[in-house]
Amino acid sequence: MSVKISPKLDRVLVKRESLQEKASSIIIPEKADSKERPARGVIVALGPTCGYIDEETKELRRGLEIGEKVIFGRHAGTEIEYEGEKYWLLTDRDVLAGVAE
Repeated sequence: MSVKISPKLDRVLVKRESLQEKASSIIIPEKADSKERPARGVIVALGPTCGYIDEETKELRRGLEIGEKVIFGRHAGTEIEYEGEKYWLLTDRDVLAGVAE
């Protein structure tokens, strides 16, 4: 997926996944869910300073990768729309965890 948005500094651009659930044969939309769960998405772009400085080598180490599925706070970052798709622009610290599938 090629997106023409390039995050600055420690920003991460995430395409959020829909979290619809099925209860038997009824689909429950995410907005109807009363629980405050974190959101999930896929990283599509990283800013140039995402990551941390390695204390020994003094080099920037990336803790995130493009294409990685992640969990982030539901109210974190800023929602933006680009070419009909919704994305979230977060700081790298807003990402709570990676998701292995």
